[in-house]
Amino acid sequence: PIAVIATFIPMYYLQISSNIMSLGGLALAIGVLVDASIVMVENGYRHLSEAQQQASQRGELVSASERQRILLSAAKQVGRPIFFSLIIIIVSFLPVFLLESQEGRMFRPLAYTKSFAIAFSSVLAITVVPVLMVLFIRGKRLRPEETNPVSRFFQVIYLPVIRWCLRYRALTIAANVIFLLLTANFQSVRDALIVLSTVPAVLIGVVLALFVTRSTLNVQSMMGAIMSIGVSVANALLLVTFARERRVAGDASEHAALTAARMRLRPILMTSLAMIAGMIPMALGLGEGGEQTAPLGRAVIGGLSASTVATLLTLPALYVIGAARNTTSPSLLEPESARREDEP
Repeated sequence: PIAVIATFIPMYYLQISSNIMSLGGLALAIGVLVDASIVMVENGYRHLSEAQQQASQRGELVSASERQRILLSAAKQVGRPIFFSLIIIIVSFLPVFLLESQEGRMFRPLAYTKSFAIAFSSVLAITVVPVLMVLFIRGKRLRPEETNPVSRFFQVIYLPVIRWCLRYRALTIAANVIFLLLTANFQSVRDALIVLSTVPAVLIGVVLALFVTRSTLNVQSMMGAIMSIGVSVANALLLVTFARERRVAGDASEHAALTAARMRLRPILMTSLAMIAGMIPMALGLGEGGEQTAPLGRAVIGGLSASTVATLLTLPALYVIGAARNTTSPSLLEPESARREDEP
């Protein structure tokens, strides 16, 4: 709510009225705003529950100061990738501001409100959310992830599939588009290209969704594709960052990819499903003028559905292949860690 309310301040000074397009931009941004908070809170909750479980095995309790340290450390762990992933989403919408004529007048308010909301959210995610975590994530016995029946259900389904994909990596990659094969050949920009490898899946999902719903490829559906690409890259960035951290800690590439995929399964599913659910009314074309914006919602649903599958299955396999081919090239995501790996 803070980011949404704050968005009305620049809207007032830029004389952007509250209409179906400007409010549509806020609707698009809400999924991303929730995304950042979910990732931050989930990481803090998981670290604290694991620390409490270890302390209980020793017959001890986590002190208040230790609880605060754990939560702040967890916030720092994901704070940078969250901030830059939100900035990436803002940058991905810059082409909308170049639209001219009727398209420009129609979609600039949407681009403005969405960009403002995410800009405010990027600041709040690394300032206010960690403070709220310290205040509200309490309890002497937080429920660990492995005891949650919903998490266990998805883990039971997901882990055998991801293990199969990692075992038969050539088959997994062959099932994807040609671009995904080419990304493994760019050694010097390995991690950045691995993150971008989910983009073709987004485009395939968008095209399939438009085909099934008999929608046309127009400006609205292109806006949905751009939005889906931004969220897809944000999810991929977090997964690859976690895999890099495990590699720096000494894990083998396959184990690092499997651990990162398992740790990011819950937040990726939560954020993707939340955004897809938020787009359903728009995709159904409900309300006055709903048919004009329906292709946007349909494109987001198709793009996010396909990219979620690619992020959770294809991306870890690509990471293992990239790590096996080049273990010493600097990573664009963690340059400091890469330098430490190169030191004798």
